Amino acid sequence: MKKSLLVCIIWCFLSICTAENYFYGYTGDGTVPPSPEWAHDAVFYSINVQHFGKPQTPGSYFEKAAAELEYIKQLGANTVVLNPVQSFAAGEDPRYWNAYSRKDHTISDAYGGGEKYKQFVQHAHSLGLKVVQDVVIRWLWAEGPEATEILENGNHHWFFPGWTQQELETPFEGDSVGVYNPAQGKFRFLSLDVNSENNLKDFVFQNQGGITTKPVIGDWDGDKRDSIGIWRYGNFTLTNIHTPGIISQVDYNFSFGPAADHITPVAGDWDGDGKDGIGVYDNSTGTFYLRNSLDSGEADIVITGQGSGLSPLAGDWNGDGRDQVGEYNQQTGYFYHYNSEGTLSIPPYRYGGAGTSTPAVAGDWDGNGSSGIAIIQTDSERDRFLYKNTLSGGNADSYYDLSLYEGYDYRVVGNFDYGAQRTPFKVIGRFYDLKWDDPDLQEYMIDKWVNLIREYDIDGFRLDLEAHQTVLVPFGNQNVWKRVIQRCYDEFGKKFLTISEHDGMGNNNIHAEQDSYGVFTNLHWDPWGENRNFMVNANIVDTAKTLENTYYTMTLSCHDHGDFQAKGRRAAFGYMVFSPFMPWWRMGEEVNAVSNAPNYGTDGYGSVLYFSDMDWDAFEDQNKLNFYQDVRRMLWLRAEYKDIISPFASKFKNRKFTEISATGCNLQVYATYGSGKAVIVAAKLDEPDGNVTLNIGHDKLEELGLAEFEFFAATEKLYKPAETDIVTAENLENYQIYVKKNDVIFLVLEGTSQDLLGADINKDGYVNFLDFFEMYARWQDCSDPAGIDCVNFNSQGS
Repeated sequence: MKKSLLVCIIWCFLSICTAENYFYGYTGDGTVPPSPEWAHDAVFYSINVQHFGKPQTPGSYFEKAAAELEYIKQLGANTVVLNPVQSFAAGEDPRYWNAYSRKDHTISDAYGGGEKYKQFVQHAHSLGLKVVQDVVIRWLWAEGPEATEILENGNHHWFFPGWTQQELETPFEGDSVGVYNPAQGKFRFLSLDVNSENNLKDFVFQNQGGITTKPVIGDWDGDKRDSIGIWRYGNFTLTNIHTPGIISQVDYNFSFGPAADHITPVAGDWDGDGKDGIGVYDNSTGTFYLRNSLDSGEADIVITGQGSGLSPLAGDWNGDGRDQVGEYNQQTGYFYHYNSEGTLSIPPYRYGGAGTSTPAVAGDWDGNGSSGIAIIQTDSERDRFLYKNTLSGGNADSYYDLSLYEGYDYRVVGNFDYGAQRTPFKVIGRFYDLKWDDPDLQEYMIDKWVNLIREYDIDGFRLDLEAHQTVLVPFGNQNVWKRVIQRCYDEFGKKFLTISEHDGMGNNNIHAEQDSYGVFTNLHWDPWGENRNFMVNANIVDTAKTLENTYYTMTLSCHDHGDFQAKGRRAAFGYMVFSPFMPWWRMGEEVNAVSNAPNYGTDGYGSVLYFSDMDWDAFEDQNKLNFYQDVRRMLWLRAEYKDIISPFASKFKNRKFTEISATGCNLQVYATYGSGKAVIVAAKLDEPDGNVTLNIGHDKLEELGLAEFEFFAATEKLYKPAETDIVTAENLENYQIYVKKNDVIFLVLEGTSQDLLGADINKDGYVNFLDFFEMYARWQDCSDPAGIDCVNFNSQGS
């Protein structure tokens, strides 16, 4: 029978810490510098320095934010993640300053300048907080001083597409990538022509569009310049005009091939006469029907490929002036290239991942007369054309990014920059993309970053858009961050932390991803998803047991989300905070922030939480204050039980983290354990109030290291720290605990050798009632966000 006592159980135990320098990944090769000791128990609190401080606080944005660092400490976070603070192109409206528009490596005067930033970091360190700075990896503001200096020094090849100044000034004869909008008959091509506007060239084939049309591009008149065309159910309509704008001239209109949805038009110079012919590809059979002239008639060439379900390609595979056809299997990633006789000209090869359904195109990317290939990766913002100049697998030579535009459903290729002098590629018309496989660029940037870390004593970097810049595609691992980490350690003894925004850590370069758990459960990165919920349909323990590296985070909300995740649900916070993952959330969510971004639901600035102010007025609302106090207790409990929740393990999967069999809630009940204790976490997310029934049998007790005990003290520490149930092992096989809707419980289970209702409570290490009530009263009083000193309370018991 359960027996409840108002007791506070304090077990005094020695925490044993290893003195060895541990490494951050199982892939460590013995040359990686030691990782920071604080990293495995980091709790990340993400802020925008411009929007965090209180408006009435005097001084710069750095000073306003520094004045509230005590709040972060009292909350229970230990690591502050800052937005980029280096000089940026500030817009006219300060509400929507975007520090990702980086101009150079100096600290932004808009935020207060270098000296104030240094004081911010020093103050954080004085409070025991670590500072992780967000840094922009991908680009530089094209009009900024650093980009200008790079170009003045002749290092044009540091920017995409990686061409030298001489190559850029030589008239170009290669291909560009583009997209086609069938409903409107519009073509849009990426252009690096120095005279193009915003790196784009637009063509509209007037009165020729329609949702059933498909694009076809070719040099119809032999002037070496491609023009546009469309195919509509067996009919080709082509023009010789190659100047951007609205085009009404039709030079060719004829029928060829069957009229069916499974037909795709193709074009190429099949006979080497300098003019392109046309053709069709029957996807149902994998057959090409090619014609040398631009008129109706029978096919001059018929080539049968690998079979149905592949995508057609056309290009000059060997540079002999004659185009041939090819196929790409989106499911396997294999390319097939044929000669004019229809046999394979080279062995098939794989480029890109199998099973990714990634589209592909062919084009002469470097203007040397031979076609290469490209696969196209699409995310919520852009198409990325990862191209190779050769017909082979391996890493990409470079890539082109083309923003997504509504209705542009087809990818196309054509030489619409023919004869142009070119400029390095400008993303969104404003930024130069950095080409990270250049060793001189790497050394230049590594010097900048190491000096930044040295000067301001920063503890870590959040790497914007990594690991898809220096670690993964298109260049493969360049070991940039390993060298930054190594130099910091060698030159000034700094153990430095690196966290990528996206998936792809490892390779001895990056310690963790911003949302490791979301990455591994395929629930990551849906900022505007109406049903975004980082816990739904995810098995937290089974996921953890697959993780081979040391550090993994779990993100509740971040600056790219349009709204907050928790929305008053304590289950969302607690399930994250009490897990072995490193918690990460956006400023304000701990005060039950339910407001969206300033311009939530739009496509412009202000649509994400990056631009939201910290809601300091929330503490005037009793419900929000209560939520804050509960979150704070969660974080203190994590700190108090950190040796159980997040002890160091070189491989995350080896942490003492296990599932507890339970009924009554949808989320998996989990436990962490060690030193004769287990911490059990159960949460009800969007479920009604009710009992959760735990089934902890002998085998599970053995795993928890508690099988030797006859009696157990069970204390729900979050809400009822003064109530302890004394239960037997038999009771634990059907132990019930009440959980409210959208709430979480933190149950500490400790083994004891006797029934605590006996007479020797004090002798066996239990605090007497008066001592307990005094400490519990202090806990209750220690909850004022205005600044009551609670720093030392956590170490004095609960």
